[in-house]
Parts: sequence; structure tokens; C-alpha cells
Amino acid sequence: PGTGQPVLPTLFDAMIRSTKLAALALLLTIPAAIAAGLYAARRRDKPQDRAIVLLGLTSSSIPEFVTGTILVVVVGVQLQLLPVLATPPPDADILTTIRYLLMPAMAMAIVYFGYIARMTRAGTIEVLQSDYTRTAAMKGLTTGQTMRRHVLRNALIPTVAVIAVQVGYLFGGISDVGGGLYGAAARFRPSFAVCLALMLCGLALAA
Repeated sequence: PGTGQPVLPTLFDAMIRSTKLAALALLLTIPAAIAAGLYAARRRDKPQDRAIVLLGLTSSSIPEFVTGTILVVVVGVQLQLLPVLATPPPDADILTTIRYLLMPAMAMAIVYFGYIARMTRAGTIEVLQSDYTRTAAMKGLTTGQTMRRHVLRNALIPTVAVIAVQVGYLFGGISDVGGGLYGAAARFRPSFAVCLALMLCGLALAA
């Protein structure tokens, strides 16, 4: 049975929390993963490349709840560096909010690091082997100039596509009151209005 309360205010609050968590996770993941992918591509088949590929495969194969549990036990309980709960106080400032959301964001970032780094590596290797990249090198451009002018804008196209696909999943959130839990609660405590609102939000994100 429903609660009799309007859907929009509660859904908006849940989605705001999921947005904060997703934004922090992407902020942690994207720069590190793209840099690692570019570095691995420029050192293809060398020990650095194999190490990054192995790290990416390992990180993307571990579920978020396993990574999250390890972080809670080690970082939250033993070292006591970050709060165990991901719910900041209502009057928390930006830094306090980041501190509370950092641990679940790290758990999600570890998983997405592997996907994005491997896609960046594959796209960069393909572009580095193209004719126009070889032509640019023969014209006397330095490696840095070639990367900036010709490689990056073409190699990152598949990476951007992967990131866009994952944004919708990130909005499900692992925050205790994020969009994911809000939808699960509506499913097990049937609320047609909430399910319909979440479906419309999902369609909007997919579009």
C-alpha cells in the first residue's frame, strides 16, 4: 500500500542523493582511468601495460558489494579514516558530504576503473595504428602534439560511450536512501505511482 504522500518530493530527494554519489564516483574514476588507459596504450605489451590491464580486469571483476565491504572493514572500522555510513547530516557542508560519500564512491570507482581504462587503451591503440597518426608523426610532430591533436579526440569516442551507458546504472545508487533503494522499496511495497515515476526517469536518462 502507498503512503499517501506525493511522489515527486521524495523521489527528488532520493535522486539528488544518488546524483551526488554518482558524480563523486565519476570524478574519482574518469581522470584516473583515462590516464591509465593512455599510459598503457603508449607502452603496449610492456610490463606497465600488462600491469594496468591486469589491474583493470581484477577491479572490474569484483562486485561493488565485495569492494564496499572490504573498504568498510579496513578504511572505516580498522583505520577509522572515513565514516561507515553514507548518510551525511542534513546540515552538512560540501566537505562533510564528500567525506560521508567517499567510501561508497570509491567502491563504485574501483569497478568502473577497469571498464574505462581498458576501453581507453583499446581505442588509443587503434588510433595510434591509423594512417593519419603515422602521417602526423612523419611531419615532425612530437608525441605530445600527436596525442593532443589527433589521438585523444578520436580515441576517447568509445570511452565516452561507455561512460554514458554507465551513468544510468550509477543513478541507481548504493546510498541508503538513493534512487535504487527507493525503487526497491516501491517494488516490495507496491506503489504504482512511484514505479511509474521511476520508469519515466529511466526513460529520460536513456533518451
